[in-house]
Amino acid sequence: MRSRSGWVVITLIIALLTAFGAVSAQESQYIPAIVDFSADIDSVTLNAIDSGEASITLSWYIINVVPGQRVTVDSWRANGWIPAWPTEGDIPAIGSQTITIADTQSFAPPTYRLTLYSGQNIVDQRFLTIPLNESTGTPAIAMFSASQDSVAEASVERGNARVVVNWSVTERPVNSQLVFDQVMPDGSQVNAELPRTVYYVPSNGVGAVAPVNPGAGQTGVQLRLTLVNVISGEVYATSDIVVPFTGTQVVPTGGTPAPTAVPLPTTEATEAVTMPETTSEAIPPAVEATTAPVGGPIIQTFTVTPAAVPPGGSVTMTWNVLDATSVQISEVLPDSASGLTYVQLPLSGSVSVPLPEAATTSVTYRLVARNAAGIEVSAEQLITVGG
Repeated sequence: MRSRSGWVVITLIIALLTAFGAVSAQESQYIPAIVDFSADIDSVTLNAIDSGEASITLSWYIINVVPGQRVTVDSWRANGWIPAWPTEGDIPAIGSQTITIADTQSFAPPTYRLTLYSGQNIVDQRFLTIPLNESTGTPAIAMFSASQDSVAEASVERGNARVVVNWSVTERPVNSQLVFDQVMPDGSQVNAELPRTVYYVPSNGVGAVAPVNPGAGQTGVQLRLTLVNVISGEVYATSDIVVPFTGTQVVPTGGTPAPTAVPLPTTEATEAVTMPETTSEAIPPAVEATTAPVGGPIIQTFTVTPAAVPPGGSVTMTWNVLDATSVQISEVLPDSASGLTYVQLPLSGSVSVPLPEAATTSVTYRLVARNAAGIEVSAEQLITVGG
């Protein structure tokens, strides 16, 4: 038979365990957690994204957030995460935000990430993916042109020639890719693309290709852009341009001189990808190829348009960089905390982004390119904010 003191000890232990369980149960009700992360659309087409007409309202609901914890909303871009929209201050635990759906610069559909941090530790995280629907229209290469009238034959023969091209695609199918080739005199095709960190090519953009020597007796190089399905190999559309050697004129069969470049459209949909060969005061000049240290990256072009933007507007950043392993573009604001930094960008691309909310007078966009040896070059474009 247990002694009276033994029963007292057991009773105390049971009481303590019961009290601890009650406290634990009570505390468990206040653990921070993401309850909801959703969108107001179920799907979107690439054509709507490429035209800049697709928008999405993200909504989230997080409970039991305590001081010192922070909320972030990111979107997938190229091969990494960037903030889904420019923001000043903290993102609330319960809220919503309407944004334009940006090109993911990859084969991935629009994907968003909601994260609750405590310091650098993740407390809870949720992902949201918007499936891609096929467009109903016919895929087409709306524009493919060269931004230069000719290319030096000697540089082509040496293998260091570069031709900057512009392109725009409409009604792009899911899982399709743009391929840049050079058509040789015998009809065969040689890939003319330069190395890049991201395989996917945006539907609208500007970039450099590297033509090879087409052989003796040729008067120029013929470049071809192909829109193709990467899984089935189906070719949706092709477009060719001819860039003559400097001092020569390409004359096709029939004796009529061929144009050196396809005329650039002037619609709003393609203004963002037009190389500013002839600029007006409203468009800043492109950054010329930088003089970099030996073995360093080269910024061939970097433009931000338009040059003057009203508060709350958007700009289009277009760039082309050679021989770099990383490219990033930062927003620098005068007399204020800096804006976003877009990291892990492809070597060439074109993307529309909103102005920082804190921008009231100007924004400087600074592109920094770095290679594997750590050699770094940079270029800047100043945009005026007002009106």
